[in-house]
Order: sequence, then structure tokens, then C-alpha cells
Amino acid sequence: FTDGQVRPFLPHTQPLNLSELISILTDYKRAYLKPVNGSQGQGIYLVEREEVTDHFWVYSSESAQINPIVLNHITQLSRFIELLQKKEAYIAQQAIPLLTFEGQLVDFRFLLHYYKRHWHVTSSVARVGDKDRIISNQAQGGQLFKPLHVLKQWFPSEAKRKFKEMSALSIKTAQAVQKWSDGLYCELGLDLAIDKNGEIWILEVNSKPSKTSPLREEIQKRPSTRALCQTCLSLFQEQIDSKT
Repeated sequence: FTDGQVRPFLPHTQPLNLSELISILTDYKRAYLKPVNGSQGQGIYLVEREEVTDHFWVYSSESAQINPIVLNHITQLSRFIELLQKKEAYIAQQAIPLLTFEGQLVDFRFLLHYYKRHWHVTSSVARVGDKDRIISNQAQGGQLFKPLHVLKQWFPSEAKRKFKEMSALSIKTAQAVQKWSDGLYCELGLDLAIDKNGEIWILEVNSKPSKTSPLREEIQKRPSTRALCQTCLSLFQEQIDSKT
């Protein structure tokens, strides 16, 4: 993004290659490797550099952190990157020291839709990762909670304000995507997180967000379904208005 309102909330992220990864590990000690076109937390790795031995510990999203891959030299790390990139393109991203909930990683998924010429937050959930996992995706064992339930544990008197800040940032981010990207986007899934200093970060923006199960069993129609209907009707109305 070149948008000044959004860039301060983005972690250091670069296309994956050995020099960029070493640079991020030098500055931040840990980095996530993510497939550009990944989904449901598959194919994600966390790399940690051991300064004393200069070994690299690699944790996979598909196994517990108690079973890391150990790379004993930078040449082995280079080979590992080559093998990853043979399958698909990857990015390297600064690993942020995030707040946890009951000892587990947490991020927040905000689902947004565009209609009536504005972006709207349709739904939001807190995703709490499974024990010893490097990600919080539900597909990899994560659990869903209402965002305020988690935020109140961290910010007892400021939870609602923090939630409003996250919602506002989600909308600003969606506006930036629409402004600086080609094509028309009407649905986006934003993954946000909060670090140990209480700062909000944008981890990912998903153009084809997966839909999680409703938090309440009595919901028969997904909010996203209603929002998509509103989007289609709104765009149709705009076309009619432009011709009259």
C-alpha cells in the first residue's frame, strides 16, 4: 500500500528470498513465510533465528511447535526457500509479539462488504489458536469467540473503544485496497491482531475470505449472504441510476 493511513499498521513484508528473510530475521528475530495465494492457514511457516549457534528453527502451521525443523546453516535455509518457491510464490513477514488469550495466539477476522457506495463491517470474530500452533485459523484447530469477550480480558475499561478502532481501520484498509487496486472489490476479509503494547496490526487482506461457522446456532442465514445480496442490489441500482 502507498496509503499513508494504512501503511503504519502493516508489518514489514517482502517477497520471499534469502536476503530479504535474513534482513527481517536480523531486525525482528522471527518471520512468517506465507504463500501468496494461500488459504485456511495451510503452508505457513514460522522461522526463528538462534543467535548463538546461528541455527534456524522452522515451525509449520500443520504441526505443533514442539516439532520444529532445525536448519544448521544458512545454506540449508536457502535450500528450504528454494523448495518452497518451486510450488508457489511466498512472502516473508515480520513476526509480531502478539497478545495471547489463555496462552494461545489470537487474531481478529473482520468481514467487509461494499454497497451503497461505502464499505461496511458485516461481521467480526476473534480466532484463538490451538495449543502450540503458530497460527489461529479455525481450519487448523482454532476456536471462535466474540471479539469483545477477548478484548475485555486485555482492556477491561477500553474494550469497546479498541473494537471501534479495529472496525475503523478495517474500513480504511478496504478503501485503500479499492483505491490502489485494479478491478472492483465488493467483499474483503481482514485479519487484524494486537501486540503486547496494545498496537493494532494488519496481518492479511483476503479477497476471497473463507466463511466461518456462525457463533450462534440460531443464525440460519449468514450475515455475509445478506450483505452480498445488498451489494448486488446496490450495484444494480447504480447502473440504473447512471442510465437515467
